[in-house]
Amino acid sequence: MYKPMITKGESLFNDGIPVYLNISKEMNTRNCPLHKHDFIEIAYVYSGTGVHLIGDREYPVSKGKLCIINYGIPHLFIRNNDNITSDLIVYNCVFKPEFIDYSLLNSTDFKDITGCLLFNAFFVENNPGVNLTLEGVNQSEIENIYKKMQIEYFAKQKGYVNILRSCLIELLTKIFRLVEDNKNQKPLNNKQHIIKLALDFLMANYSSHNLGMEEIAMKTFLSRSYLSKLFKEVTGQNFSEYLQNLRISHACKLLETTNKKVTEIMLDVGFKDTKHFNSLFKKIAGKTPTGYRKLYKNGV
Repeated sequence: MYKPMITKGESLFNDGIPVYLNISKEMNTRNCPLHKHDFIEIAYVYSGTGVHLIGDREYPVSKGKLCIINYGIPHLFIRNNDNITSDLIVYNCVFKPEFIDYSLLNSTDFKDITGCLLFNAFFVENNPGVNLTLEGVNQSEIENIYKKMQIEYFAKQKGYVNILRSCLIELLTKIFRLVEDNKNQKPLNNKQHIIKLALDFLMANYSSHNLGMEEIAMKTFLSRSYLSKLFKEVTGQNFSEYLQNLRISHACKLLETTNKKVTEIMLDVGFKDTKHFNSLFKKIAGKTPTGYRKLYKNGV
C-alpha cells in the first residue's frame, strides 16, 4: 500500500474561505495512493458502483451512500472494474469547522462541530464517523442541497458565502437526524467500546516496532488528538505508557517461560534498542531482565 498523500485545505479553498465543492468522476484503478486531509469531507455517491477504501478496510458503495471523512483518515473511492455503463460520480463538500462558526477556528475533529448552533440536539456522543445509505425522499433532499450548494459555489454571486453556510448547516442537521432515526445503523460506539477496540488492536500488534497512535486512530476512525485524549480518560494512562507496560509485561512472561536470550525477547516485544529496553524494564519491573529471570528461576 502506498503512503497516503496529504491534501491541504489551502490548496482547495478560494479567497481564504474554508469550503470547497466539486463533482468527482472516480477512477477504476487501485494504483493510486490513498489520501488524507486537514479538513472534513462529506461525500455523497450520486451514481455508479464501486468501493470506498478507508485505511485497510474496504466498503462497497453505490448511489445514495453518504460518508463523512474526518481529519487525517486515509481513504479513496474506486469505481468497479466491471462497471462500464455507469461512472462512479461522487459529490464532495469539504470544509473546516470555522466556516460554520469562527469560534471553531482551532477545531480538528468532526465532533467539535456539535458545540455550535443547534447540533447538540442531534449528535450522538462518541460517534466515530457517519456512514449512511439514503433512499427515497432522504436521497432526493440531500441531492437537492448539494446541487444548490454547487450552483452557489460556482456562480459566486453576491452573498453566496452566506448561502453556502446556511446550506451546509441544513445538510449537517439532516445528516444528524438520519443518524438518529436510522434503526438499521449499528449501535454507535461509546467511549469504552472505542478504547476496547484500540486495546484489542494493541494486544494483537504490540510487537510491531512501528506501532503508533496514528495507526490506532485510523483503525477507530478518530483523529489522533481525540483518541489520545479518550485513551487517557478511559485507561488512566497515556498511549506510550500503556504500550510500554504491555510490552514489558510480555517480556516478563517470556523471561519466566522460555530460555530465549534477552536480546531475542527485546525484539519479540517490539523494542529495537537494548539500552532503552534494559532501562525501561528496570524502571517498570524493578530489576534488569537478567536479574528478573534469575530471581524468578530461584523462586524468590
